[in-house]
Amino acid sequence: MNSSQLTKLGIGFTSWAMKIGLPINGIIKQTIFKQFCGGENLSEAALTAQLLAKYDVGIILDYGVEGKEDEKEYDKAVPEFVKTIEYAAGKKNIPFIALKITGFARFSLMEKVNNKEPLAEAEQEEWQRVVKRIDTICEAAFKHKVKVSIDAEETWIQEAGNELVDAMMLKYNKVEAIIFNTFQLYCHGSLPFLKYCYDWAKENGIVYGATSESKYIQPTFIIDYPIEMSPLTKKHRSKEGLVERFELMVNGKELANAYTELNDPIDQRKRFEDQVALMERGDDEAMFIDHDFLRALEYGMPPTSGIGIGIDRLCMMMLNQPSIQDVLFFPQMRPETNE
Repeated sequence: MNSSQLTKLGIGFTSWAMKIGLPINGIIKQTIFKQFCGGENLSEAALTAQLLAKYDVGIILDYGVEGKEDEKEYDKAVPEFVKTIEYAAGKKNIPFIALKITGFARFSLMEKVNNKEPLAEAEQEEWQRVVKRIDTICEAAFKHKVKVSIDAEETWIQEAGNELVDAMMLKYNKVEAIIFNTFQLYCHGSLPFLKYCYDWAKENGIVYGATSESKYIQPTFIIDYPIEMSPLTKKHRSKEGLVERFELMVNGKELANAYTELNDPIDQRKRFEDQVALMERGDDEAMFIDHDFLRALEYGMPPTSGIGIGIDRLCMMMLNQPSIQDVLFFPQMRPETNE
């Protein structure tokens, strides 16, 4: 796949072979398809999910409909996504389903909506059908407590997608994050937009759901996190609402986390109380109030900073190992039982 020429030849040959009826479906399904797809239908994908669950591997289910530009195909995809949500409900290794808005809308229509161009009456009705399709899926996800990750689009139609995702969040993210937008943080302007979205969510009293595309291949430092994401970190000395923290990402994985320690007991207590409020709203990652830690801070703590380096992940990268179990010196053992 590193050779663009071979890839073009392969795509051309495959399309030609299918058109003339050569029996290549079986070959594709046992080779390329097997590597990249979980199945042709939900039953096959369910078997793949069950297999991966044995190894504590989580998955994100997606019903592939990209490349279609037909209203019947768009409508046909909606109940398939609902079935996928119903299947994922209650399964710990399937926390998300994923979708792309261009799987339910014409690309050219999204361009016009993105550019704020006037829509003809037929186009307005078409766009309302797009909104209805996405809303039906999000409503099912809300009902079954399954998170929906809405994938990023091309930059020249992303704003239209963002506005539609925001509308879904206002409707379904009042208590917890069900609908998630995807941020391409390797693009200029994405981080300021993420900060804007955070403030927008606070103003509207909702929980903002955000995911990031893991394309940090080259070593990348992510700096200046929102204060709510780092309750143990000192406020940024010049940027309101942020903290002094950075993370090092390499090949899509976090290798280091560093920050200036918060040593003000009054500020720390307020941060803990804010975390408890988030916990009451359904945030599973929120912290509790650590009274022992607060008492220790009240005695005094000098200015401190620290960095935690993921040696195990660094070894995984240097040794080209896909599993963390392959680099742990003392792998986790099963607990002893009396049986």
